[in-house]
Amino acid sequence: MATILNLTKKAKEVYENNKAKGFWDGIKDPVERIPQSVALIHSEISEMLEAHRTGSVVKILDITKVSTDSDFKQWFKDNVKSTVEDEYADILIRALDLAGALNIPLEVNINIVSEYLSFHDFINYIHHLTDAIYNNQEDVSVPIQTLVRILFQSSSYLNIPLYTHMDMKLEYNKLRAYKHGKKY
Repeated sequence: MATILNLTKKAKEVYENNKAKGFWDGIKDPVERIPQSVALIHSEISEMLEAHRTGSVVKILDITKVSTDSDFKQWFKDNVKSTVEDEYADILIRALDLAGALNIPLEVNINIVSEYLSFHDFINYIHHLTDAIYNNQEDVSVPIQTLVRILFQSSSYLNIPLYTHMDMKLEYNKLRAYKHGKKY
């Protein structure tokens, strides 16, 4: 049975949050930002690969004892930041941001992966998808939808609750400085 996840509204929310944090300052047409967005997705892929290489995974997922924003921010840094799960969420957030900016509908069939795809094959595959986004800037809908679907499928196969990690990362990002303290 197919599991359809509608992420169109979430993509708009991510885009609006990133606009409020300054990431879209000076951008008149979202198509202008595609090369930078692809580069940032590539950087997240590299960070995920490094987290995988070093065995960096979430230590504690239970946040029931976290009561303040300050506590959450510290808990996130201590237990989630820069892990495989966190980098998965970062890739998804970057893809949703671009989809929200470009008004791409995201109703994604996230059936469980039916055959094993090694982690390195997965990395290679999503690099190819980002190339497809970059090389087809007139219509990036299908590669972005495919990227999001593959992220959910592979994370499901690896028992990573991606939606949960995305929501946690979005909450963490709301607590960060303008442009997360970076130039862009």
